[in-house]
Amino acid sequence: MSVSRAEKDLIAYVRARAEETSAAGRQAAEGWAYASVYHLLLDVGRLFTPTPLPASLSPRFPGFCFSNATAACQEQSGGNLTYVEGYGSTPVDGHGTVHASHGWASTPAGDAVDPTWPHRDGLAYLGIPFADPDDWPHPLLGGGLLVEARTLIPILIHGLDPAQLAPLGRPLPLLTSGPRRPSEPSRSGGRG
Repeated sequence: MSVSRAEKDLIAYVRARAEETSAAGRQAAEGWAYASVYHLLLDVGRLFTPTPLPASLSPRFPGFCFSNATAACQEQSGGNLTYVEGYGSTPVDGHGTVHASHGWASTPAGDAVDPTWPHRDGLAYLGIPFADPDDWPHPLLGGGLLVEARTLIPILIHGLDPAQLAPLGRPLPLLTSGPRRPSEPSRSGGRG
């Protein structure tokens, strides 16, 4: 599986945040499925390939990525886009890269359709594709599923049912060490 430099950097960022939260999160998350959103992403997150915005969709306002992604999914005829949420990376005018909590849409092929960030070299997307449109953020009121406490905390406590996940995107490359789900024993070759 081919992984771009931007994707490697994004995975490294998420792993570093998971490692930072492991010690503190272990105490707070005793009995939880995941100590943090970073652990969740390393366990069930997928990579999505950046693609230009289709002509049928218009760019949307920055700062409203969760609403923008849901609206794009609902506006695209045929229901062929799925809401995805996680972390994205975008280059910032030659001054480095920003890694941020982000929402976008995915095609059935696992291409990231992002109505918020302009398409350019250096983009990377690591997220969870949510299968049920009833679970997606409201297209006007927004609020990320992995950002808002009312939706994030139950996910961290109970995990996600496999039926909640759409089979989209590419798996993360195998990791030989690093953060795991708090309830899991150490496993060689596991993803985190």
